[in-house]
Amino acid sequence: MLYGVVLAGGLSERFGGDKYLWKIQDKPLITIPISAVKSISDKILLLVRDYERALHLSEELKLKVDGFLIDDPEIKCSGPLRGMLTILFHLNSDEYLVVPGDLPWIEQETLSRFVERCRTFNIDCGSVVWGNGAISSTIQYFTKNSKKYLEPVTKLRGIYGRATDTLR
Repeated sequence: MLYGVVLAGGLSERFGGDKYLWKIQDKPLITIPISAVKSISDKILLLVRDYERALHLSEELKLKVDGFLIDDPEIKCSGPLRGMLTILFHLNSDEYLVVPGDLPWIEQETLSRFVERCRTFNIDCGSVVWGNGAISSTIQYFTKNSKKYLEPVTKLRGIYGRATDTLR
């Protein structure tokens, strides 16, 4: 079973407002990655920083997701890495596709090819590499086996952990 998880825990401090609700073609930004992930996932969840955020997004957007997952403050790092580790430590699935909620250009076809490629190569952690060679640290694929590799990383890196640590 593939769980699709859209990261929506950020505070949008630099953006100057709630970026997930910013309109693109008359739709809130977050609905674009949700639609792309939903079409290839067995279950889709939003990862948020707290219960109030889950309520706000749910009420504001009338989102059609299978549920919410709250960021685990016991995981001693921050940002997308804490979200990814929360997913691995608190959900039980064979595979996970993690996508940030602020990607207006993400498409279902790209994500589908990415997941299929990860499955073909039988990897436990993978990330999208864009045409210019840049690695997307926040679009990641995991299997349940990756937890055994990532637990030691969180202990070593602690609060200095970054999303790219999952690929190391």
